[in-house]
Amino acid sequence: MKGELTPEAKQQLMMRFGSRLVHDVAGPIDQISSLLALFIRRYKAQVDDEGNALLAHIDAARFRLANTGAGLRTFFRVITTDQTLQPVNLNEVAAAAVSSLRKQIADADAEVVIHDLPSIDGDPELLRILFQSLLENALKFRRNDEHPCVDVSAEVVAGRHVLRVADNGIGIDPANCEIVFEPFKKLNGQLYPGAGLGLALVDAIARMHGGTARLEPLPHGAVALVELPG
Repeated sequence: MKGELTPEAKQQLMMRFGSRLVHDVAGPIDQISSLLALFIRRYKAQVDDEGNALLAHIDAARFRLANTGAGLRTFFRVITTDQTLQPVNLNEVAAAAVSSLRKQIADADAEVVIHDLPSIDGDPELLRILFQSLLENALKFRRNDEHPCVDVSAEVVAGRHVLRVADNGIGIDPANCEIVFEPFKKLNGQLYPGAGLGLALVDAIARMHGGTARLEPLPHGAVALVELPG
């Protein structure tokens, strides 16, 4: 039929639409979040207990809104990135991810152990985001009664590199190991902060490198496995 869009053209159109939508929505989200934070700081002392209870709910919603806006910007920036493939030392990438999470690691009193990792052809910034997202996920879903420990390693299986990020956190039901990679999928409601885009980012970056990502339960925690070409 004349004028009919091909599947590729439809995908490109949706990507442009999504990217434009994120840009137009993220700005107002940031503005609303900033104005709410300013209002709470200035007028919290002037309202009664009932008003402060409402402000607490508003502030929690503001925090979630800001997280969603930031997550959307990062997600669309990643999936619309033109990759720059080059030799990448994953030890350096993982170290950069750990450095960017110094505060979160210290606040959680967590131990992050990184074993020797290989070099692969990839996009260094996207791979840094992949490691950061995996580490953030492991730190977020920690147990309240146990010292968090995240172990990062790699092995070669059938000529492909398998990155392994294991934790001793709350674990995961095997039935949910696939759906957690869907955008905005949050299994624990409002118990944990975030927009539900971390593992979706991991999946997207793995696919952009010709690989796959999956999550598996451990007897005491969970392990994220990212398979990349050798």
